Amino acid sequence: MVSFLVLIPPERRSYDPGVRFIADRFHRLAFVFPGFWLMAKRQWLAGGAVLVLDIALLFASAWQDTAMAATVASLALHLLVALEGAAFVARQLEARGYRLAAMITAPDLDTAEEIFFAGVEPPREATLPRLSAGFTAQPRKAAGMTLFDHYGGR
Repeated sequence: MVSFLVLIPPERRSYDPGVRFIADRFHRLAFVFPGFWLMAKRQWLAGGAVLVLDIALLFASAWQDTAMAATVASLALHLLVALEGAAFVARQLEARGYRLAAMITAPDLDTAEEIFFAGVEPPREATLPRLSAGFTAQPRKAAGMTLFDHYGGR
């Protein structure tokens, strides 16, 4: 099961198409390529800083005196981005005006979307015209042979 952060764009409703679902989990690609993963998520400043720091740690691991410390620091940096990358993206969206609407636990994105949008009332396109005084709406009878005339009746 994966937790999904549901973020709604500024000045919009929860049923608009701009709703973002962010998986809050360990990202394997972010562990292998942390700087490029952040840049792919439009985290330019953080991605550039992680990329420069990762290259510096790579060069530092070539020296015998700092090899162990640089390797541990590089591993820690990769773990940090892989575990907290989704929080970086969510924080950036919140800075742009998005607001956190829900946190849903689901096995996949499709199920998370179904769960979220099932609880949201969509806007009504048009209202039905009111009947004038004296007229009442009669329920339609189902065509064909049925066991009951209407639901719940005998």
